[in-house]
Amino acid sequence: MKTKINSKEVGLDLGLLLFKNFLDTDYMHYGLFKDNLEAKITNLPKAQKNYSELLLSKIPKDVKSILEVGCGSGRFAYNLHQKGYEVECVTPQSQLADYAENLLLDKVKVNKSKYEHFKTEKKYDLILFSESFQYIKMKDSIPKSIEFLKPGGFIMIADFFQKDVKGKSALGGGHKFSLWEKTLNESNLKIEFEKDVTDETAPTIDIANQLSKNLAYPIWQLILNGLGSKYPLVLKFLKWKYSQKFNKIEHTYFSGEMNGENFKKYKRYMIYLLNK
Repeated sequence: MKTKINSKEVGLDLGLLLFKNFLDTDYMHYGLFKDNLEAKITNLPKAQKNYSELLLSKIPKDVKSILEVGCGSGRFAYNLHQKGYEVECVTPQSQLADYAENLLLDKVKVNKSKYEHFKTEKKYDLILFSESFQYIKMKDSIPKSIEFLKPGGFIMIADFFQKDVKGKSALGGGHKFSLWEKTLNESNLKIEFEKDVTDETAPTIDIANQLSKNLAYPIWQLILNGLGSKYPLVLKFLKWKYSQKFNKIEHTYFSGEMNGENFKKYKRYMIYLLNK
């Protein structure tokens, strides 16, 4: 049986390599560009630190145990552990999950499982979704999280949602915000904190656009030109066979439409602290 390549996993793995080797950071989340911080790649680690500090500042003082859903590189879980929290992670099997496991070692348990399939008898003070909420169906994520919480426990969500506007974003992902509001209202969870950080996170997409234009696109063209010069018939066949994939890649990453202004037009980045 052929193994299907998950483009999202590949993108995350490549992102980790890029951040580690060029920016000396293994944070995998958006940055929070506040206080007039300029949207340039060298400022991304500072913006990501701003983001992490905001989440940390909103953790209620009585919280001791945390389950992080989709832990990325494991860096935020590592920081939570360093601050004295009892942390556990659940994340699908991937190279990124292996990286997190190696980073956290015996400090934090990494359960390699989809959240939908995760089972435990434990109860937690807080369940954290840092840019992982969009990958799980809301009919599974909210009820399951409520089930895993101790009485009076909390759910923290930091992620972007789709706005109900005309047109199509080059950047995919995100639950529809209107459906999320409906789900939230029906959950009986109490909103302790709610903040729209779309404007502050949008520069992250401008940086991604800069990288695509100045680094990824020249490499893409180099590969295509090299293949075309040596194996023109092979390239012609690939472009015919996978024309939709080629067009999607070039539209998504190289058209320039994946930028901060379009992010603000089509997406809404929200941070919530919800109480059971």
